[in-house]
Amino acid sequence: KTPSNIWSVDETLILSKRGTYKKKQLQNLDYLWNVLDKKTMFILASRASGRSRKTKDAQKAFEIARKQNNKIPYQVISDRFHGYGHSWKKKTC
Repeated sequence: KTPSNIWSVDETLILSKRGTYKKKQLQNLDYLWNVLDKKTMFILASRASGRSRKTKDAQKAFEIARKQNNKIPYQVISDRFHGYGHSWKKKTC
């Protein structure tokens, strides 16, 4: 199938093997950034950023997706994380 020009992006927390730290349970969680094609639901890019959830992390996920698909999407669907808008504007404008 041919990918569409509408992408869906989201970050999620995944359990990592950093060892157990009983005082801070969230120490074992890392962020995973995913860019999916809305029509085919194929993963265009997936990137782990460790414990960082910043605009630069969203930028890197977008950059991977653009390089692999050689195009810029017409529309990007995301949640309300402010980093998506900032990262997309910096790369496309």
